[in-house]
Amino acid sequence: MPSRMAAAPPGLAALIDASARGDAQAMSVLANMAEQMMKAGATWRCWAGACAASSTASATPTSWLPHGPLGRELLISLLDELAKLRPQ
Repeated sequence: MPSRMAAAPPGLAALIDASARGDAQAMSVLANMAEQMMKAGATWRCWAGACAASSTASATPTSWLPHGPLGRELLISLLDELAKLRPQ
């Protein structure tokens, strides 16, 4: 994965985690990011779905799995980062 993309999952995971804990500013940032991702195209649209779904227990990962190896690698990295932030 390109190094600039490798930096994205930790920051995004922190925003998702803060949002799930009720941080209004993190929710606003994620909402703005998701809106931009939806406009950007297919892989980023899936990322927007992953961001939204990751904060709810009802989502199934396969319903928002990005297409292509890079999108999947990014999503796996994001899920790994989220796992580090969540208590076991």
